[in-house]
Amino acid sequence: MKTYQANVLIHVDETLEAAQFTALQGALEGIEGVSDVHPSTRNHLVSVAYDPLSTRARVIVDKARQLGLNAQVVGL
Repeated sequence: MKTYQANVLIHVDETLEAAQFTALQGALEGIEGVSDVHPSTRNHLVSVAYDPLSTRARVIVDKARQLGLNAQVVGL
């Protein structure tokens, strides 16, 4: 079965402590189709790799917002 890969860059307004990023990472990795979550080299940015046939960027942003973060897509 062929797998597809897309990437999205999420901006989070808040400065995340290590524990907060770990919680965000765990929540995003819990979304079906998300394969990788890691911080960007720039503050407040999180890169997420996912299968676009399994989920959408909007689902990823909504999950971050459910954690009380101000998040938005800034790039693909």
